[in-house]
Amino acid sequence: MGALLFRAAQESIRNITAHAEAEHVRVRLERAGNNAILEITDDGRGFAQARAEAARTEGHLGLRLLADLAHDNGATLNLASTPGEGTTVLVEVPLG
Repeated sequence: MGALLFRAAQESIRNITAHAEAEHVRVRLERAGNNAILEITDDGRGFAQARAEAARTEGHLGLRLLADLAHDNGATLNLASTPGEGTTVLVEVPLG
């Protein structure tokens, strides 16, 4: 599961660098019971959910592939974003 957490952090930070125009990024990794929780939050420009859907049809597949990878490994990936308010990626991975 370490590889999944690394890949999620890598893709999230790559997206922040390429698109968010963020001034601050927070990466938090913690154990909660039998789960590892990775949370990456930025204070960038954020986006509307419709924009994320359009990006997939335009061939931007990083987050979609990451969500599929998480699902295939019994993990969950949640993405929350609001225009002007930044983005949070939350990955929860079972450890046992």
